[in-house]
Amino acid sequence: MESPSICLDLTIGCPRSSSGSTKSTSCHVKAELGRMAEENRRLTAMLSAMCAGYDSLKSQMLDLMGSTGASSSDGAVRSASPPPRKRKSERPDTTDAAQSVSSDGSCKRAKEDARKSKISRLCVRADPSEGLFVFRDGYLWRKYGQKVTKDNPCPRAYFRCSFAPVCPVKKKVQRSAEDQFVLVATYEGEHNHPQPLRMETQIKGQEDKKTSVPH
Repeated sequence: MESPSICLDLTIGCPRSSSGSTKSTSCHVKAELGRMAEENRRLTAMLSAMCAGYDSLKSQMLDLMGSTGASSSDGAVRSASPPPRKRKSERPDTTDAAQSVSSDGSCKRAKEDARKSKISRLCVRADPSEGLFVFRDGYLWRKYGQKVTKDNPCPRAYFRCSFAPVCPVKKKVQRSAEDQFVLVATYEGEHNHPQPLRMETQIKGQEDKKTSVPH
């Protein structure tokens, strides 16, 4: 009778690994390493190109700053140097004309300022038949405001000449605090035209003379 044989193989019941799968795994790892190395070389080349471009831009900027500083220093030196003297024979007629125009303009401005700054005051007896602020001074006025002051219970009225804005004169009219029948008028400026009412009177007188002449 034969005795049964005992197998001491430890791989009983376990699948055996084939050599083909091992080789495919190692090929896959090698391919991945090659791809990563190629990617590293590409990134290194890009970084080198960027560094070269940065160095080029930096050198250009330094050159530009140096040229700008040199030009500004030259300008400062030129401004510090005294200007050359002009020849006396350089367009004397033009200079005289410009001086005469500027002097005429200054005179006109001075006259206008003096005319605007002139202030005068007039006190008249109020006519009961006229309005609250009305009295005849030979000019025509337009009222543009009214307010009550602290030192006088009567309101103060503000007028402009009817020829405004050509005529700059303004007038303030207020009844006197001591005498309610007295009007106090304050004029600012000076009229630059004749009195309209006087002109109307003169024109009317001339027309009357013409009509009274016998034919």
